[in-house]
Parts: sequence; structure tokens; C-alpha cells
Amino acid sequence: MPRYRFSWDAFSDEVVNALADAYGYADRRNELGPREWLTKAAARPDEVFVAATKTVLIDSWLAHYPGAQAVVEDLILRGLGPANRRPRSASGYAGFLHDTRNTANFRRIV
Repeated sequence: MPRYRFSWDAFSDEVVNALADAYGYADRRNELGPREWLTKAAARPDEVFVAATKTVLIDSWLAHYPGAQAVVEDLILRGLGPANRRPRSASGYAGFLHDTRNTANFRRIV
């Protein structure tokens, strides 16, 4: 995995709350807020995190992320995702991502 400086501070409260809940925050009593908890539980999102939060990750973040097109194009170039689909809109990118199998390659790219 390439090294880069990651922070949950770059994400909106809505995205952080949804991802934290999907990753288990809602199942525990916490003295920490969702952002602080997520920083400890998934300091750097990895394949395990993406596997566990795929649907929420797509709906809360990738569906609105300007770079979603690049993610989809990368998947297509690698032969991943629904065959013969070339989405051209935010909703199309989200649909393509939902319909892509949650494989190790998918998780690494996302």
C-alpha cells in the first residue's frame, strides 16, 4: 500500500458518522465521538475496512466524491466491475461500484 498521510478530518461529519456506525461504533458504548473512534479503529482504511463498509462507503462518500470517475475508470481498466458498462454520471458511478464484486482488487483500488 502506498504511504500517504491519511486523516478522517478530510471527511464530513455525515460520512464519518455513517462509516463509524457501519464499522461497529454503534454497537459499543464509547466515550469517544465517531471521528475519534474511527481514527483509532481504522487509522488508515484498509481492505478489511472497505470490505466491511462497502455499501456505506459508496453511498455516503463515493457517490458524491469528484474522484469517483477515476476509481471507476481504474476498475474498468483492470477488468473489474460489470462488463460493458461505462457510467458517465455520479449515480452511474455509484451503481457501477455497487455492482462490482467486493474482491481484494476492488478493495485495494477503493
